[in-house]
Amino acid sequence: MAGIGQTARLTRASMVETYRKPFIEMANAYGFPESRIANRYAFRPALVPVLTILGLDLAALLGTIGKRHGRTAGEVAIAWTLRHPAVTGAIVGMRSAQQVDGVIGAAEFRLSADEIAQIERFRAASATPVPA
Repeated sequence: MAGIGQTARLTRASMVETYRKPFIEMANAYGFPESRIANRYAFRPALVPVLTILGLDLAALLGTIGKRHGRTAGEVAIAWTLRHPAVTGAIVGMRSAQQVDGVIGAAEFRLSADEIAQIERFRAASATPVPA
């Protein structure tokens, strides 16, 4: 799983690569302030690979938790979502009877306090603010 250092290095490398793109050169040519170029034009495209890695890491974590209980990563994700008191339902799309069974099973599945804490630690550590 990606640590904070790996995520920071990936973010920096992605920003450096994004700054070499023609649309950034054009923004510089137009004389846009550096803060505007960084926040509006460079940061968001640079986040694509970072968020991809974080999403894969989260899926791996949910899959690991699910294997302990004989559940899929999707079932664990639904159970994690439904455990929040403000959530009254999860919007899911199903294409097969097996997926319907999984969603129903996820509604009945309860994560332990340690598993919830593990997911929440990952979520908090990987939170990336996106500028306006």
